[in-house]
Amino acid sequence: MPGVRGRLETRAATPSEYLERLRLANEKFGDAIRFLGVLERADGWSLVTSQPNVPGGPPTAREVEQFFRANGFRQVNEKTWFRAADRLLVGDAHVANLKRTKAGDIVPFDLLLCEAGGPLLRAVEAPPKLEF
Repeated sequence: MPGVRGRLETRAATPSEYLERLRLANEKFGDAIRFLGVLERADGWSLVTSQPNVPGGPPTAREVEQFFRANGFRQVNEKTWFRAADRLLVGDAHVANLKRTKAGDIVPFDLLLCEAGGPLLRAVEAPPKLEF
């Protein structure tokens, strides 16, 4: 997509990165995710969280776009948005990870959030506007 330098790829988050995503969801989107603890399983450790259920259905792709644009985001690629004001990068933003409530509000959940810095920030920053 125009305006993206380099290639954006996802990878599994470390436990601290996952907890940071939850903090950002609570802070930036008003979520109420709680970290409950750590559970030992046969295949490794799992972080245990809770999140309030939001009744509603999937929004349209247009409603998702309107939600992000209204909140100051610029689209980076099909499922990724960036807000320069707070360097918030939002990935996996598609209709299955947002809900439209009966009141018509769009509520995000299960998004991949991070505060972009370094090479990632340079990759998603808008290219400079050249005037001749």
